[in-house]
Amino acid sequence: MATDTTTEAQMPPPPQTFVRKGFTITTQKLPILKAAPIEAMANKLGITPPEMIFGDNFVAIDHNASGWGISFNAYDALDRVDKTGAAMLKVAYSKEWQKSREHTHEGIKEVVKPFDWSYSTDYKGTLRSDAAALSSSDVQIPIELLKRPDPILFFDDVVLYEDELADNGISMLSCKIRVMPDRLLLLARFFMRLDNVVFRLRDTRIYVDFNKAEIIRDYQAREMGYEDVRKALVTGREDIAAIMRDPNRLAQILPLVDIQFNCHVKKTTVSYLLFELTLWRNRERTGIVLYPILVKCWLSQLINPHKQYKSVHTRSLSLAAHRRYDDTWKDSSSSLLGRSEDCASQCQPNLRPSARRNFSATTAAPSGILNSLASRKGGAAETYVSYGFTQKLYEACSSPADYRIPQLAQKGAEIPKTASGEDLGVGEGWWYKDLDLPPTFSTWSQVTFLHMYLLTVRLRALPSIESVRTHSRHLVDHFSLNAEERMATLHNISSRSIRNKYLKDLFIQWRGVVAAYDEGLVKGDAVLGAAVWRNIWKASATTHDGQELDWSQIATVVAYMRRVLSELSEMSEADLVFGVEGAGGKGKKSSIFGFHEIDLKLAGRK
Repeated sequence: MATDTTTEAQMPPPPQTFVRKGFTITTQKLPILKAAPIEAMANKLGITPPEMIFGDNFVAIDHNASGWGISFNAYDALDRVDKTGAAMLKVAYSKEWQKSREHTHEGIKEVVKPFDWSYSTDYKGTLRSDAAALSSSDVQIPIELLKRPDPILFFDDVVLYEDELADNGISMLSCKIRVMPDRLLLLARFFMRLDNVVFRLRDTRIYVDFNKAEIIRDYQAREMGYEDVRKALVTGREDIAAIMRDPNRLAQILPLVDIQFNCHVKKTTVSYLLFELTLWRNRERTGIVLYPILVKCWLSQLINPHKQYKSVHTRSLSLAAHRRYDDTWKDSSSSLLGRSEDCASQCQPNLRPSARRNFSATTAAPSGILNSLASRKGGAAETYVSYGFTQKLYEACSSPADYRIPQLAQKGAEIPKTASGEDLGVGEGWWYKDLDLPPTFSTWSQVTFLHMYLLTVRLRALPSIESVRTHSRHLVDHFSLNAEERMATLHNISSRSIRNKYLKDLFIQWRGVVAAYDEGLVKGDAVLGAAVWRNIWKASATTHDGQELDWSQIATVVAYMRRVLSELSEMSEADLVFGVEGAGGKGKKSSIFGFHEIDLKLAGRK
């Protein structure tokens, strides 16, 4: 029994593992290798390892859904060290070092070996064998996002190897990783100080955006002579010796000698290329006229996958979605929702729009608003009319997920936070009560985006492209004004520059929402449901309070979107405001923006 206890006590601790939005982060820190493993590593590498070698330590980032992964370990890093001694710059440094120490160290010639005895490495990580290669790119790590005071969910500092260069400096490779709610940053830093000779820094940064599934690798090499660094520091009042031991301070002084950017192509970009190619191949069956600009955009995406889509391109996709809606409704709706055939036959006839319906045609008498828009396309008068028209539409979009923070009215009261650090408010209605979403700014913005998108799809069918652009621009303007007001009044963000940064991020999110929902409308409910899950539920398998996600809730939102789009297609432009706001009064029809019992039937939940 005692033997078993001793054996268990000697077992090394398991690696630390942290999972966030589909990415798994694993780190391991164990003691220095013993003699036998060091000898085996030396024979395999062909060089003598550093004095302190942590051969079992590693840091790994994996995305199992796509098969992508990268890790950092001591062996692969040392395998990148020059083993031939052919790097003349390093040999010159070793001779200079020998000359500077010849009076204080006997036998210093032993330091000059046929390999880089400083263990300098340009190691950038080890990709998984089945992982897609990182392509060269000019996309840089968004430093401003990393400066935000986001909570750190996971942190670790792992040393891979270290050598004191016979008490004449230091050579060390280490990895630091920190995980925030929406992103992570890994820094693999090689730091070398050779006294009276040279300073060297080689940094590899891995940035992962969880929401975009985007990986950026940034490699920077810095180098400067020892005496030049000392002269640069002598004018200051700080402790020069302390700064020379601090890689963070030296990084601000040493000049760049090499810089490389790599980026992992996002899955969404690939899916869009396949999506457009599918539309092109099936243009006869779908009845869609694809203009040459679509082919041009598709080819440009192959050349530069980070270039944004043109507005005319996005518009064409959504028009295609509506024109195919009649044909794909029956096939696509069952893929995610899983409703029975009886429910489908019961609900479908009332929701299905007529084939190839022209949304701009209407049997209702045109109102004053419609006449104004039709007679002044693109003019100044239309701009004023459109501003008030879209303001009413926007108010209907922003109200379903409205929330408040009662603690603001209580002096000294602390505002509760979510696990990701967001202010948690109080909300009413279907989105919060039935779908169990947290009443936060991010939930409100994404639900508002969803309703803005539904209106945008309908507005794209206007006969004038100028009217479409004017309405869309004003709709986004109303959101920006309202979002900034909420930041200032509900969340005490007094800095205009910080609010502007958040607004810029929101605009980028809006463009992503439009692209994702466009794809879902055409490809079917499974793709649309995935887009809803990524944007509204933040691609999480659990709710904000840690409970397992009820996937039928996503199906209900998809059914809700289909039903609203169907009802919007039956409305004239003049009736849009009354349709989304609700006519009010006894016996009058309520707003189509809101939960209806038929949404549950379409989702197979009733």
